Amino acid sequence: MAAGATLGILFAPDNGSNTRKKIVDKSNDYADDLTQRFNEFVDSMNQKVDSLTKDATHVAHNVNHQAEQLVDDVKSTISNKY
Repeated sequence: MAAGATLGILFAPDNGSNTRKKIVDKSNDYADDLTQRFNEFVDSMNQKVDSLTKDATHVAHNVNHQAEQLVDDVKSTISNKY
């Protein structure tokens, strides 16, 4: 798409300075669009990483709690037998 727009500008009847200005303007537009899309992608990935981190923390907390309960149950069982 960018190549087509650039070729259209190059073959349009206009003087050199206007053509160069149009090319620079279009290039800046494409660069701005690409930067915006990249930033949106990075933001999306950061949100997913944050969500996964929270989920992993929650799972780890639950596993830790269950392990503590198991240890307490084993201690109680041992105490009751001896």
